[in-house]
This record gives sequence, structure tokens and C-alpha cells, in this order.
Amino acid sequence: MFESICPLAHIVALGWCFLLFAPAKRIRWGWLWYAQILATEWGFATVFLAIVLTLIDSSAIWFLGLAIYSIQSRSCQFYSSDISLPALSGMQKLNQAFVGIWPFRWPPQGETYRLSGEDLSHLKFFPSPGGRVCIHIHGGAWIHGSADQLTYLADVLKCHDYEMVSLNYKKHPEYLLPEIMASVEETFKKISAAYGAEQKFLLYGRSAGGHLALMLAAKFPAQVQAVVALYPVTDFSSLEETATDSDILKTKSWIRNLFAGKENLKSAMSPAQICTAEMPRTLLVHGRNDPVVPIQQSDLLYSHLHELKVPVSYLRFSKGTHGFDALSEGLSMQTFKQALAKVLES
Repeated sequence: MFESICPLAHIVALGWCFLLFAPAKRIRWGWLWYAQILATEWGFATVFLAIVLTLIDSSAIWFLGLAIYSIQSRSCQFYSSDISLPALSGMQKLNQAFVGIWPFRWPPQGETYRLSGEDLSHLKFFPSPGGRVCIHIHGGAWIHGSADQLTYLADVLKCHDYEMVSLNYKKHPEYLLPEIMASVEETFKKISAAYGAEQKFLLYGRSAGGHLALMLAAKFPAQVQAVVALYPVTDFSSLEETATDSDILKTKSWIRNLFAGKENLKSAMSPAQICTAEMPRTLLVHGRNDPVVPIQQSDLLYSHLHELKVPVSYLRFSKGTHGFDALSEGLSMQTFKQALAKVLES
């Protein structure tokens, strides 16, 4: 019996299980982090691999059971005062796993956007005839990233008659966070002037971009229709208090560098501390398995906005990690698109 066992099948299965169930802080950055996103978000690959390994060695059927369990055990909580998402059954989750047979989407190429004859190469424009506009602010820890990041969002928005303007902004370490925010505000004012005073915008940002989008919404609430923020930093003081230098990005020193010499501006740069009851409709999205920005950051802002009676919705994923939306057809993204559609339609 034991001669028929293929050790390699079990080694591969054990390695995949590590990616499925290991805490994200154990993975850290690098290729293992991307591999974990693939394993946890690309349900088709997990189930397909389990079937192949079972065919190679029938004793590896335990891995097939774990693969199905890992999909069915995924949960999400959607908190909202006025819109709702349908509950996902185990069969629906398996169906979702196979919808994303290929979880990537080739991003559309935007056009360099011109405002008042001035070539602003830090803007990419994705047109749509619908007349509604989304401003996309990319992530990258305020130090890297570009307007071309995850632009497949433009296709999703186009289905709801939104065109998308994706912008770049100044980066650290050349600039401190207050200067970065000032550059985003300046660009927002130019975009607003180009579209006219009556135009309201949907703001969309992820990670650092989520923070910047929330800041814009708090500062220009009358010009913002809604804001969508994925795993954003919302309060630098509480983030620094809870983080240790053993965390990813060495959070404490990272925050100090962002504000070097201007520590008194942390509160002014924290959406949770500056938002008021005038804040526009907000959708927060975060995963419990986020090793970079703790989910408590979104918890804090949700509670504050809820107290202010701002229309706020909050989608929390039990297994979502930082950057889960890198897979355009991943398991979490399919649920997130349902929540986004509800916000766009409301």
C-alpha cells in the first residue's frame, strides 16, 4: 500500500495548504505573498490542483476535501444601513470559484488626458458615454505605483456608465505625506474645473490611494458623490500605537519618515479624525488577513461614520489579504463587485 503513495503529491498539497491557511504575517512580502493571493483567491486553481493530485495519488484525496472546505468556509460580513447583499451559500461559493477560471484581465490602455490644453501626463483617461466620472487613485505605500495600476476597474465602471480618470501623484521619499496630499488636491481641483461645477465624482482608491481618496472626500464633500476605499489607513496615531517594528514595512519608522519634522500633522492627515457628517456615501473594504494595514483601521472609520449617520457600507472578508483585488476575477473580487454595484446604483 505504502509503495503506491507518491510523496511529491503530498508535498505539493502540504505546500498549497500552507498558502491557504498560514497567517499573512508569516508570509511577508515577495513571491510567497503573491502565491498566497493566488491560492486563496483563485478557487479554480485550488480545486483543479486537488483533483490532479488525487488522480496521481488517491491517498491525496484529503487535499481535495480541504480545498472545498477552504472555499466554502470563506465568509464576508456586509454592514450597511440602507443596502444589502444576498447571502452566499456553499454552492454559490463553489460556483464563484469556477467563474474565475482565468482570474486575470488584461487592463485597457487609457489615453493621456488634457486639461485646458495642458498635457498632464500623470492622468489616464478611460472614456464612457454615461456622463458619470470616477477618479481612481492608485496604491503603493505613497512611494510607488502608477495610474496604470489595476485599470481593469475601468471596464467594471463602464458597465455602470462611469468613465474613469486615473491619476499619479508625488511620492515619498522625495515628498512628505502632506505634500503628497497637496498634489492630489491640486489635481482634483483641475479635474473638477475641467468637468464643470455641477459634476460630482466617485472616488476610488486602494491602500495608500484609499487613504488619499478618503481625505479628498472629507475635504471636498460637496463635489463627491461617493468614495470607495480598499484597505486604507484611516488614523495614523492608532496605527503607530498598535504597530511594531517587526510588522511588514516596519510601520513605526515608516510613519515617522512620512511625516519627518511635521509630526503634528498626523491628525490632519487621518480621515477618521477629520471627517464630518457632510462626508459622502462611503464603501469600506478590508480583509481580516491583511498584514500591512490592520483591519482595525477600517473598523475605526466605519464606527465613526456610523455615529455621524453618514451613509456607510463596510465589506469585511474573513480571508482577504492586502492586495486581494490584484486578481480581477478572484473570489473576494466577485463579492466586492456586487457591493460596488449596489453603491453605484443607490
